Amino acid sequence: MGIVIAVIMLLGLIALVRTDKVNKFVGFALLAGGLWNALWFGLRHIGSFWGNASIVTGLLMVLAAMHLLAIFKLPQGLRKLTAFGLTVGFLLYTITIVQLNLGYPIIG
Repeated sequence: MGIVIAVIMLLGLIALVRTDKVNKFVGFALLAGGLWNALWFGLRHIGSFWGNASIVTGLLMVLAAMHLLAIFKLPQGLRKLTAFGLTVGFLLYTITIVQLNLGYPIIG
């Protein structure tokens, strides 16, 4: 599921940075992925590194989804902060997935 969440984060990041238009497909994907990440995985593993990372990235994904679905518009500063957080989350997930596939140890 980490690969799916990483791809959704990347799509959301691109949509968030490139346009101010409503992007319903990416918005709904971000909303579904963010809710799953924060409420399903994150709350079940709260206190662990990946549980906490899931809650934070999930909330960022939901925030970006609300902006993309025009539920509310993020101010420019908060939009940049959300984009930065999604970038960090995407890199964390992607680097970890690559490390797992190469047989390296990851953060537990």
